[in-house]
Amino acid sequence: MSYTWKIVDGDMVRDVSNTSYATLTDSDKCKQDVRMNLSTDTRNSTGLGCNLDSCVGSDAEHPASAFSFAPVAFDFQMKLQTGMNRLISAQRKYLYGRRTAKELIDSIGAVQIWPIRDDPRNFRWRLDILTVDGRENFSVSGTL
Repeated sequence: MSYTWKIVDGDMVRDVSNTSYATLTDSDKCKQDVRMNLSTDTRNSTGLGCNLDSCVGSDAEHPASAFSFAPVAFDFQMKLQTGMNRLISAQRKYLYGRRTAKELIDSIGAVQIWPIRDDPRNFRWRLDILTVDGRENFSVSGTL
């Protein structure tokens, strides 16, 4: 079984029962790994990360796409899929034998993107994560 430090708002969490830091395993570790992969730039050393922040504000830089959310949504979708596929590959490559079925990602669903009715320059997104265990599936979503 593998584990990682529990991180909340960028800080490691102290375990109140002892002097150590809190750790995560199984599906909680998988959820944190996914959230961290989504929220970071692509790292040169590992290739992990989705670099989603680069999509923010990109519509204004392209006047031709000012009336359509499709170019930004497509870029966002591609970054999300590529970054998540790299995470799945890394899970298979590093410490594969020590990971549990609840921690391993089997596959990702299609990235769902739709514009917000009140402000079509922004959109909501959702991604379904399917674990090898099959019972620990979860979704991540947000607004961009």
